Amino acid sequence: MRDIKTQLRLPARWLKYGLRLFRRNPWLLLGLGTASAVLLGLLLLIPFLGGLLATAVAPVLLAGGYQALHDTARLSQPVSGEPIGTAMARAPRVFLSIFRNGQLTLALIMASIYALIVALLINILVRIIAGPAWANPLAALDILPLLGVLAGMLAGFALYSLLAMTLVFALPLAMFQDEPLVPAALRSFRRCLRYVVAILIMLALSLVPVYVNGIMGMASAVLGYLSAVLVGAVTLPLAVAAFYCGYQDLCPPAEEREAA
Repeated sequence: MRDIKTQLRLPARWLKYGLRLFRRNPWLLLGLGTASAVLLGLLLLIPFLGGLLATAVAPVLLAGGYQALHDTARLSQPVSGEPIGTAMARAPRVFLSIFRNGQLTLALIMASIYALIVALLINILVRIIAGPAWANPLAALDILPLLGVLAGMLAGFALYSLLAMTLVFALPLAMFQDEPLVPAALRSFRRCLRYVVAILIMLALSLVPVYVNGIMGMASAVLGYLSAVLVGAVTLPLAVAAFYCGYQDLCPPAEEREAA
């Protein structure tokens, strides 16, 4: 594992370059963020199965964001002059475009099934740790049940972070370096473990819409949902842009590693 000071600097650097990349094609990326936030928000409203379904579609949404950012990075100059509505309306076509490659489509299906199965196992474990108190509001719990719920939440974040580490760099490795999914997932996991502090900071920042929903939802469920969608429309593409810069930083192609 790299030293802590180096890792603490990496999220700021990735966000800086991610924001720079975001500004090259902002309306398309905002469209992607809005579409992703609305879809994830709707899925999470489904009782019992919502979280599992959201986890299953996350690799597809992440891949769409990576593809848009990869194309944006190769532009000779920033996009300008395109109407906002037209640019944002192109977002669904970006998600569909990643399915034109049969090999990539198979990899995304495998990644979604893998994420779904692991998420199901994580949810079962979290429910076992938290016990029956998991279904009750936190404010209504006594100390011991509250500690159990908090332990379940902490375990869930840790385990979902491990799941994310296997996919966050595996997808661009499969998309842009033609690595098979399983070796790419192992490479992604190893790189993330080496820079675990930086990755955990980025994962925590990517959950900002969840925090907003929790805070605003105390006043109104509708207000919480709408606030999370609005915030997610901006923060989700920025987070993906930062992870894309992290991928370029930590997982360069073989020829670049040899040249270095």
